[in-house]
Amino acid sequence: PTTRMISAKAAGDTIVIGASGTDHPPPGPTNRGSAYVFTRSKEVWSQQQEIIPPAEPAGSTIFHFGDSLTMSCGTLVIGAPFSNLNGVVQTGVAHVYMLNNGVATFQQKLVPSFPTGSANFGQSIAMNGDTLVVGAPNNPSVPQVNPTGVVYAFVRQGAAGTWVQQARFF
Repeated sequence: PTTRMISAKAAGDTIVIGASGTDHPPPGPTNRGSAYVFTRSKEVWSQQQEIIPPAEPAGSTIFHFGDSLTMSCGTLVIGAPFSNLNGVVQTGVAHVYMLNNGVATFQQKLVPSFPTGSANFGQSIAMNGDTLVVGAPNNPSVPQVNPTGVVYAFVRQGAAGTWVQQARFF
């Protein structure tokens, strides 16, 4: 299989590496992507998990999962900016996982509130505590306008820790 490492984040004794060029399952869709979780015990790093994107409904396909990622306070967010969403090409998505002892558990899929083709939502991601921002560099700020790029801000709410879009900056 093809593997292209493109992103990495470290927090304490955990490192997550995005490999957006991975084909899953081999032989499978090219550039679907994956991410690898490593933990350190003393001076030894060990792979704990390979994260592959969750299954998608008809009309949606995950591509370049792992192009971007961030983690903070036990939460991992992985961007898949070239993903097709409900038939719209390269809209992009981001997947939220909870990290516990080096094991990531899927929590939520984030999508842009203004999905457009080639927007590439998830191309850049940053998080601090309960605030997450996701970039869509080719998303037009309003319909029928040339792409100017948009940043979506999400906040974590409630006991379940659901991420809710709070703002859209352009």
